[in-house]
Amino acid sequence: MSSYEYCYCSTCKLKPEGRSLEQQRTIKNHVKADARASPMDLRIPGRAGERSMGVDDNVSISNPIEKDNFGDLFEQHNHYPDDHGFQSDGSYHPVDFSISSDSDSDIDRVMPQFEDPTFSDSDEEQEYEAGSDGSELDLLEDPLFRARGSIFGGGDSEDEDDHELEEEYLPPAFQEHPAIRNAYIRAFLLAALKGSTHNAIQMHLEGVALALRSAESQSPDVHFKGLSSMAPTLTMAERRLGICTDRFITYFFLCSVCWKIHHPADLSKLATPACDADGCTGTLYTIKRLSNGSEKRTPTKIIPYVCLKKAVQHLLSRPGKYEQLQHWRCQGMDDPGPAAPHKTQGYDAFIDPKIPMSDLYDGWGWRTIHAGLERRRGGKWTIQDVDVHELHQQFVSLPLGLVWQMNIDWFQAVEKSSHSTGALYLSLCNNPCQIRFIHEETVLLTVIPGPIEPSLEEMNNIMDLVADDFLELRKGAMFQVHGHEQREIAHCHLQSDVSDLPASRKVSGLAGHTSKYFMCPFCEMLFYHLVDPDCYDPTTFKLRNDWRYIKYAYCARDADPNVAEEIFVWRGIQWSPLTLLPGWLPSSSSLIDFMHCIFLCIVKHLTKSILFKLGMLNASQNGAHNPLT
Repeated sequence: MSSYEYCYCSTCKLKPEGRSLEQQRTIKNHVKADARASPMDLRIPGRAGERSMGVDDNVSISNPIEKDNFGDLFEQHNHYPDDHGFQSDGSYHPVDFSISSDSDSDIDRVMPQFEDPTFSDSDEEQEYEAGSDGSELDLLEDPLFRARGSIFGGGDSEDEDDHELEEEYLPPAFQEHPAIRNAYIRAFLLAALKGSTHNAIQMHLEGVALALRSAESQSPDVHFKGLSSMAPTLTMAERRLGICTDRFITYFFLCSVCWKIHHPADLSKLATPACDADGCTGTLYTIKRLSNGSEKRTPTKIIPYVCLKKAVQHLLSRPGKYEQLQHWRCQGMDDPGPAAPHKTQGYDAFIDPKIPMSDLYDGWGWRTIHAGLERRRGGKWTIQDVDVHELHQQFVSLPLGLVWQMNIDWFQAVEKSSHSTGALYLSLCNNPCQIRFIHEETVLLTVIPGPIEPSLEEMNNIMDLVADDFLELRKGAMFQVHGHEQREIAHCHLQSDVSDLPASRKVSGLAGHTSKYFMCPFCEMLFYHLVDPDCYDPTTFKLRNDWRYIKYAYCARDADPNVAEEIFVWRGIQWSPLTLLPGWLPSSSSLIDFMHCIFLCIVKHLTKSILFKLGMLNASQNGAHNPLT
């Protein structure tokens, strides 16, 4: 446990006792803040100059601000936030510049706080410890950074209506004067590309508003529509432009042990920090006492999530996107309308199997997807997909049947430490292959927190959100489409998981690739058969049935932990929320990991270990320039 000492920095001296009891690492940051905030070397975030300037740029103030040229208008707008020690009378008092991951007013963006983190009894702000290579500090200085404490603190009440932008045909900025819209765009560019801080952006926007009001007062014929409600902050400007990511992202908080998910609105309603799951010893939040005597709750673990419905609406708001997603249709063959799903599979589905395929639309699986299916109890394996309304409808022949692929992977987010962070993202198969996997066309559903990969049970809590979204959108939803007067219906279907082998097995509930009895989810070959040549003879394969997996997945869901573990050992399956999705089959929907299997393993082994290591590409005496001859 860290020891406490008295801090005598410029800020702590302002307290009644002239000092503050803080942890040593907090004192260290306070001293650094005093050094950075020295009156001889003032740092003004975002000050204009020869280049973009951020919090580490040095600017000297030589002259006080002149008010005379602005008349009485200036008196209404000259009170800028004094977070950095600047008072309304032009004087300066050093303050704490230490960066907080718990409560940071400069980056209070999603749900702003108004408490001063300097006077906190908590040292939670030191999550990003000094001594690294500086990459963490660069992250904190990013204008788009969200502090954990700022996310769960309350809403921006003065701009709540802007959260419903998906209901608008155009963002509100397009209803305002072009000069105001231009100011919003420049403010966003300053933050995203030039490193300007939120305080600097606020000064910029208030300055533009001041200038426009001055122009209106001097010219009665001049009127700037929307000036009376012009956004004064970067957050509001982003919302007016329709580019604020906060309207897409929901920040759920998790139990620190079982990862049970809670909606952010539940944080203030919980009676205790203890997790309410049976037998769980985890905590949901910590309590921090503020200087004013109030308490603030900060979740122990959070996860950002993008609702798929909002992502689809954002996609269809692009000009021409609705038409682009129909590009694959062959006129007269794939027109939207009644069409039964294809029943033929394999080579029998092709008129001429010798004709090469140019894209996945040429495969037989694209037109075999059924619409209107629901997963019900019944049939040979007790679970089956039923066409409840007897539509006999091909999914891609719906007006807009969107087929998605899912990918999950983990990566090291920071250097010099082991911290595995995951990403779950979707690719839209309806897109042309040239743009299908670029960043702009990819939907990042969630970022999975570390520092280690979650277990299957923990991962299932996250996959519940994904499954719920696809269950809702498989039934269809109405969306506003750019250029269309009426809303259009769209359906979504999760076709496959294209993750690497470990991630794919985890989210589908299948046993790992080193399992003794279920090494392969497609056939009944056992792990120790790999040393037998017959293991590679297709005539000896006995294929497994996906519906058998689904049957025992439902059995495992309703069983106690011991029985569920026995099912996993002898049936090779655990419960996964994806099992709820009509059309989802654990093995068939989990595509073979071609990259790792073929490129990184087989090709690598063939090239390095066989061709090069054994000298098969070395020149021979008979043909110095013709190896292998």
